[in-house]
Amino acid sequence: DNNEESLALRAVSDVATHYPDCFELAAVISAARAPSGSPAAMSVLNGFSKTHGDVPEFHYARAYASYFAGQQGMKNALVLLKQVLELDPDHAAGKALFKRCREAEKMKNLGNEAYKARQWEDAVTHYTNAAGVDPKNKAFNAVIFGNRAAARLELKQFTGALSDVTAAIEGGQEAPKFYARRSRIHEQLENWDDAQRDMKRAAEGDDAYERDVRDLAKRAKLASRKDWYKVLGVSRTATDQEIKKGYRLEAMKWHPDKWTAASDAEKLHAEKKFKEVGEANAILSDPQKRRLYDSGAIDNETDHASGGASRGGGMGGMGGMGGMSEEDLMAAFMMGGMGGMGGMGGGMGGPFGGMGGMGGRPQSGRRRGGGGGFPAGFGFGM
Repeated sequence: DNNEESLALRAVSDVATHYPDCFELAAVISAARAPSGSPAAMSVLNGFSKTHGDVPEFHYARAYASYFAGQQGMKNALVLLKQVLELDPDHAAGKALFKRCREAEKMKNLGNEAYKARQWEDAVTHYTNAAGVDPKNKAFNAVIFGNRAAARLELKQFTGALSDVTAAIEGGQEAPKFYARRSRIHEQLENWDDAQRDMKRAAEGDDAYERDVRDLAKRAKLASRKDWYKVLGVSRTATDQEIKKGYRLEAMKWHPDKWTAASDAEKLHAEKKFKEVGEANAILSDPQKRRLYDSGAIDNETDHASGGASRGGGMGGMGGMGGMSEEDLMAAFMMGGMGGMGGMGGGMGGPFGGMGGMGGRPQSGRRRGGGGGFPAGFGFGM
């Protein structure tokens, strides 16, 4: 294991102190240190350049040390390996390492070309192949993971991108751009604290990111608000018709009459969601309130002076109806009156609060109007 390897390396190093001119011992020490990317893997060989300049093993040992020293180290290794093969064309280890270096570089370059061409999926494939050439080469793969993270970010593969950029940072890629990249991925995953921490780290290394820190703080604050678009299951660019459709679908989904057989906890949850749906519609169906909400001027209906879903109390300019339009109300009267609304008054509040006095059953005792407590004209048709 690693502990045994460390003890063995220490023992060899102790012996080497007594034989400083022994290249073979220096080569063993260098090879043992190389995979960690330690600069000592190369420095231990420096004293042999004059005496072993024409020895293939000397250049191979240096190439092996360079191979684990990151992206530039890989390029240096290729140059050194060419020297090895010039001195000994049949050097088996040299040929194998040369082939590995060229394959890794080829896959990396193909990934870079695909990325520049905005062929994100191809870029991910090539970067994956590059990292697969030698999983033990942590420094080179850190570069590859950083590149693959950028491609995955474009594909909105945020979880994979986060894993990649974290591996890049842990592998030694600590340039500010990698922390900024991880910050943007965290933002997409709504990990706001992590996003702000990483962007601040990027700004510590490059003050060009100071503005990003401020802008991110504003977005994080806005994100802490209730997302009414999400409540209705629509995008922020939804049309009026899409908002109306989303409202009706969500209201039908969470209407309390559909949860009568549920547990008390589930009933409370459904009631809460139902009220949220009404408040969301009260804001998003009103152009003025929607503009104020989008700009961050208001967070909910009670922030606006014109009443709304949660303010109930009488008809309130129809605000107590959770954003039902006058057309919906007229349809309710024309298609069967307001029967069935009794269950929505008083304690319900929320989207249909304030309508308690309008309900009841017709004299015949037969319930009229739409099911689930809605007026007859309040359909859920698509």
